[in-house]
Amino acid sequence: MTPSRRRTKAADHGLRLLTVKQVADLWQLHEGRVRRMCHAGLIRHIRIGRWIRIPSHTLQEDLHALLDAGQIGAASRPDETWNA
Repeated sequence: MTPSRRRTKAADHGLRLLTVKQVADLWQLHEGRVRRMCHAGLIRHIRIGRWIRIPSHTLQEDLHALLDAGQIGAASRPDETWNA
């Protein structure tokens, strides 16, 4: 099986590894915040050398877990900021 064929199969099954920047853009957070959340064990991730990669299929579950645990939440008053 050629490497391009393997990538196609992985993409077909939704097995995609995202960068910290991609997750930060998706969740509208600073890259440093996403990186700290990974280091704290709040976001499931894979380390490849010095790189952090986040499986796309785990993002929704991790976000719900963070919301349920009160780790992140929307501001209750308009003048408050969102401390995610």
